[in-house]
Amino acid sequence: EIHERLVGSEMCIRDRHKGRSLTEIAADLGYFDQSHFVHDFKAYTGLTPKKYQKLLLHDSFEEKLRIVQ
Repeated sequence: EIHERLVGSEMCIRDRHKGRSLTEIAADLGYFDQSHFVHDFKAYTGLTPKKYQKLLLHDSFEEKLRIVQ
């Protein structure tokens, strides 16, 4: 169940620029608090939602590498 929610969360993070807060995304996915969502997301992807979103915004490989380090 957690895996399914986190797979869906990746799409939600991509849509975050549409004005949805991380708290709203976490609640939509069944989390009661943002910190639990961030913890699970980082365990699943290796990145925080914020870093994951930054990664999606950049085209440059060098910039992406800087973000994940």
